[in-house]
Amino acid sequence: MFWKRTGDDTFTQNGIKYIISNNANNDTYACRGTICNLWNQVAPDIVSELDADNYTTWRKELVNILKDWEKKYHKHAKTVNPEMNAIHMGCMKPLCNLMDSNFNFYNFKQLMKKNKHLPDFRWTALEEKYIEHFTKICDIFSTYGNLQDFYDIR
Repeated sequence: MFWKRTGDDTFTQNGIKYIISNNANNDTYACRGTICNLWNQVAPDIVSELDADNYTTWRKELVNILKDWEKKYHKHAKTVNPEMNAIHMGCMKPLCNLMDSNFNFYNFKQLMKKNKHLPDFRWTALEEKYIEHFTKICDIFSTYGNLQDFYDIR
C-alpha cells in the first residue's frame, strides 16, 4: 500500500486519527523505491534497446533488483502489514458490522422459510442491530461524505 508521506505521520478516517509509525513509513518508502527501480528497469524504452551485448548486464541488474524487492517485502510483510491491518480493520469496522447484520437477517429469512414459527424477539433484535449499524454508516457519510438527505432507517 502506498500513501503520501506527510510531516505528522497521521491520517484521519471516519473522524478517528490514526498514527503511522516511523518504521511503517520508512519500510513502505523503501519498498516503493524498489518497485520504482523495477519499473524503470523493465521500461519499454530500456527493454526495446536490449541486444546480445547488453542483455546479460541488464538481466543481472534485474535479478538484483528482484532479490532486493523480495528481501524488503518479506520484512515489510512481517513487520508493517500487521500494523497497517489493524488500522484498516478499525476503519472498516462499521461497514463490517453492517454486512454482518445484513447476513444475519438473510440467514434468519432463510430459516423462516423452513420453520415458520420463530420467536418475534429474534426478528426484533436483528432489526435493532441492523438499524444501529446502518445508522452508523449513514452518520459517517453525512459527517465525512456527501450524504445531505435526511435519513431515518426505521
